[in-house]
Amino acid sequence: METVRDRDSPDDWKTRLREALGYRSWCRFRIRVRKASEPWRALTDGMHQQGSGGEKAVMLQLPLFVAAAAHYQALEPTAPHPVYLDEAFAGIDAEMRGHCMGLPTDLDLDFVMTSHDERGFHEEVPGVATYELFRDPGQEGVLATPFI
Repeated sequence: METVRDRDSPDDWKTRLREALGYRSWCRFRIRVRKASEPWRALTDGMHQQGSGGEKAVMLQLPLFVAAAAHYQALEPTAPHPVYLDEAFAGIDAEMRGHCMGLPTDLDLDFVMTSHDERGFHEEVPGVATYELFRDPGQEGVLATPFI
């Protein structure tokens, strides 16, 4: 980031920010999968499309969670380890959702998730705070009802 900031460039700030934060230029992910005793293989679009909803989620989310957990290992033990998810488990059956939500829990990640139908109450999740939001179009504001 310092290299981009210090470089004398006529680029506008958006271009400089994109260069500094664009992880694709300085980080590459390769996802490999295997089933049972089969050898490891690179995950391809075709392989991903063949999986069930739960398999698809695990194939893409597990590497995300592991990468985040590895990044957070350098922090103090009391530091938060946030991961923000938007409709991460939509279309996945309830049993598989529990397993998927157990992954960040097992990796000591603090995840915040938005969903229109997920409450987070699964055996694999030891503690959860859920806020259900309700908006009446005829009134100002939003009612937030917490479930702990």
